[in-house]
Amino acid sequence: MLRSQLKRLILMSLLIVVTGCGTAPPPSKVASPVLTVYAAHQALGMLPVRLADALGFFRDNHLAIRWVSAPEAMVRIEPAGTIWPIVGYLAVRPDVVLVGPAPDPQFRLRHLTHLPLLIAASVKPSESLIVHVLALHHAVASTPVTIAWPQIERAWARHGLPWVWVTLPEASQLKAIDPHTVVLSWLGASTGPIPTWTVSARNANPLVSRFLNSLNLALWYLHTNSPENIVQCLSGTASVGTIRLALRYAYWPPTTFPDLSTYNRAHTWTSDWRPYSIAVDPLPAYQALAISARY
Repeated sequence: MLRSQLKRLILMSLLIVVTGCGTAPPPSKVASPVLTVYAAHQALGMLPVRLADALGFFRDNHLAIRWVSAPEAMVRIEPAGTIWPIVGYLAVRPDVVLVGPAPDPQFRLRHLTHLPLLIAASVKPSESLIVHVLALHHAVASTPVTIAWPQIERAWARHGLPWVWVTLPEASQLKAIDPHTVVLSWLGASTGPIPTWTVSARNANPLVSRFLNSLNLALWYLHTNSPENIVQCLSGTASVGTIRLALRYAYWPPTTFPDLSTYNRAHTWTSDWRPYSIAVDPLPAYQALAISARY
């Protein structure tokens, strides 16, 4: 019942999603209230935020965003489990894939047992998750080897690596170096949807709900437009290949709503997470969906 109600609310939000980048309408003469936001860095999980800004969804929700350091922020966007309480999800799959220099239809993760764990420096924070997933596939991880990105690029150009764990944007870059590059395994296929990037706010208020509503619109734009159009809206700051991969692997959720099942699934991978009842405040996300339903 709850799921069907959410779907109806989500579909209503489509009524106010623009269908192209177009020209932004002139700003209102009335100054919008300022919401202070901190983002850990410009990761792939931040793309919906940049898209909401580019398409004017913050302005449409009568918000002026001011990017600040973490202590000053009313809203914080960081890797899941970093800060509490969570008020929304921004990404629900790990940004980690295993790439190889050529297709291998017979490849299985269990083939990596007792072999070195070759990982890009960018995915080092996900090392324990990779090891956990390998164990589920009866592969015992051997010595971890963290490789800097410039070394990976050079090695890939001369076919010096048999495989490597990288991020989705890095996978696209390696494919540009060698068109035969393929994704051998996607970590999110084993984990299922789990919070990986979250929005948190200690003192939720109507501005937080407006912020989440803006992100909901950006997420729907992501799911209903071509990667080429999205890249155009972002002025080329993201690649078509990366966005296509991320959409294919359901990296972004349909909305920011922090549902219980997705959160609880994370307990399988991160045992020290707090219970949902004290770690998540879903009220701002409910209110964000209600904003869309009013249109």
